[in-house]
Amino acid sequence: MLVALPSAVWIGRAHTAAVLRGWGHRAAAFIEDAQLIASELITNSIQALGYADNPPATRTLLAKDSLIRITLSEHHDSLTINVWDSHPRLPEPPTEVPFEAESGRGLFIVRSIAKETGYHYSDGAPGKTVFATLPFPRVFAGE
Repeated sequence: MLVALPSAVWIGRAHTAAVLRGWGHRAAAFIEDAQLIASELITNSIQALGYADNPPATRTLLAKDSLIRITLSEHHDSLTINVWDSHPRLPEPPTEVPFEAESGRGLFIVRSIAKETGYHYSDGAPGKTVFATLPFPRVFAGE
């Protein structure tokens, strides 16, 4: 679990890299893509919860409503990154992002490198889980 503060993005990236290396993944580009996806999904959760620019009091931060959960799961040929938060609003990419804008392209980037993206609501639980699936890199003989 992560607390919905901007520092959670860095922690989520570090967690993602550590888990993947622990599972034996060594391809730097794959790990970097997974970190990018994790950081974008976590950033969207922080924004959905409303804590990106205005961190709440510590008491509020320790409530379940301010937590984000990231889970990684390996499948036969891919990695799925799931990020849950308690807010029901889905992340929507803007229809157009000005060239000079400093933000707003995250979901476009995730969709361009992921094999699949989506979301689901939990039965009886608040919030939603947003996910992205990243194919494993191809490994060739001799590598």
